[in-house]
Amino acid sequence: MSLRFSPILILCCILLLGCGKDRETIKTVDQLMAEKKFDQALNVLQKAIAEDPTSKKLRRQQVIFFLKGESVEFTVAAYRRLIEISPGDPILMDALKSGKDPSVRAIAAKSLGFLKDPVALDALIAATSDPDKSIRQATVVALGEIKDPRAVEVLIKTLKDEDWFVRGEAAMTLGKIGDSKAATELFKLLNDQDKYVQDNAIKGLQALATESNKPAFLNALKSPDDSIRSMSAIALARLGDPEGMPVLLEQLENPSGKNRTDCIRALIKLRDSKALPTLRKTVYDAYLPVRVLSILALGVFKDKDSLPLLKTLAKDETGDVRVASLQALQQITSSPAP
Repeated sequence: MSLRFSPILILCCILLLGCGKDRETIKTVDQLMAEKKFDQALNVLQKAIAEDPTSKKLRRQQVIFFLKGESVEFTVAAYRRLIEISPGDPILMDALKSGKDPSVRAIAAKSLGFLKDPVALDALIAATSDPDKSIRQATVVALGEIKDPRAVEVLIKTLKDEDWFVRGEAAMTLGKIGDSKAATELFKLLNDQDKYVQDNAIKGLQALATESNKPAFLNALKSPDDSIRSMSAIALARLGDPEGMPVLLEQLENPSGKNRTDCIRALIKLRDSKALPTLRKTVYDAYLPVRVLSILALGVFKDKDSLPLLKTLAKDETGDVRVASLQALQQITSSPAP
C-alpha cells in the first residue's frame, strides 16, 4: 500500500525543514560571534544565504551581523537586500529603539540616515535625547543625511547638548536644512568653548547665507558681539550685499578682530574701492596671512595707486610677502583695471 501526500503538505514540510535549518545556522553564527570567530561566522552565514537567498531569517541575521560589526556600509547593503524580500522590514528601527548594545543602536541610527528614510524621522528625533552620548552623536549625523525640516526644532535644542560633537554636528545639520530659525542659535555657538563647534557653527551659518535668509544676517549686524557681527558681514558679502562693509573694515583694522582673513576675502568679493585705504595699511600687519591676503587683494582690485607700495614690498625680507607682491604687481600691470 503506497502513501500519497498532497502537494501542499509536501511544500509545508519543505518549509518547516528550511526553518529548522535556518535556526541551526543562526544558532551557529551566534555561537561563533560569541567566541569572536567573526570570519567563520560570516562564512557560515554567507554559505547558507547562497543556498537559500530568499530566506528572510538569514537576511535579517546578516543585517544583525554587520550591525554588531559596526559597519554602516555593509549594514546598509545587507538591509537593502533584506527589503527586496521583506519590504519595510523594521529591523533597523527595532535595533535603534530597543537594542541593548549602544554601539549597535548607533550603527542602526547612522544606517537609517544613510538610507535617507523619512519613516525613521520620529525614532531619530526621539533618540536625540538618549542618555548615551554615542546614540545622540549618531542621531544628529543621521538627521544631517535626511535633512528633513521637521527636525529643526529638536536640532536647535541639541545645540545646547553637553557633548561637543553633538553640538557641532547639530550646527552643521541645521545649515544643511537651511531654516533661518536656526541662525540666531548658531550665532551663539561662535563663542562656544570648543573649536570644533565654532567651526561647524561657521559652516552652518555659511550654508544659511541665502537671499531668503538675508534678514537674519542683516539683523545680526546690530549685535554687540564682534564674532556675530563679523560673521554676518562676511555672509552678506558673499551674497553681494555691502551692508556689512563697515564691520569688515573695522574687524580687519583691529589686530584682535574676528575672522580677519575671511574679512579680506569678503572685501575682495564686494570689490568696493572704499576698502583700499584699509588694505594698504594691513599689508604691514603683524599676522602674516593678513599681510599676504591684503597684498593679493590689492592685485585683484588692480589698484594702480598701490604700485609704489607693492614694489617696495617685493623686496621684503619675508618670502611669502615678496611672492604675493610680485603676483599683485603682475595682475595690476598685465591688463587694464575694470
